[in-house]
Amino acid sequence: MKNKGFLLLTEQERNAKFKAALHTKTGGRLTGDEIQEILHILPADKQYEILVYHETDEFCLGVTRMKGARKRLILGTDFQGFKNQAGKLVCDMQSQAVAIAVRKKSSLEECSQLHILIPPERCRKEQGCL
Repeated sequence: MKNKGFLLLTEQERNAKFKAALHTKTGGRLTGDEIQEILHILPADKQYEILVYHETDEFCLGVTRMKGARKRLILGTDFQGFKNQAGKLVCDMQSQAVAIAVRKKSSLEECSQLHILIPPERCRKEQGCL
């Protein structure tokens, strides 16, 4: 759905679509409280590219890939940030879900992404993690 069409929806409809997208993209691995926290913090007037990770290194790389972008912690009270270890940027966190909004605005376009790390412990063997 294009942004203009999305903006014509009511806030309740946008939240419902965002909630469904979060549930689908994460394979149902976010709790209801985590989804509600994301919906409460992120504005319903924007669309986000949702990127889901199951490995900390991939999550860290994805969040830091866009140079000059603003990053905002949306979910994850134990996320301590990024640190450089032996020339490699790593994330300092425990084992809960983490979500970071990344936004870059230029004169030509605006890019809004939501990077979500789902801890491997939440993956059931029969489901697997993608």
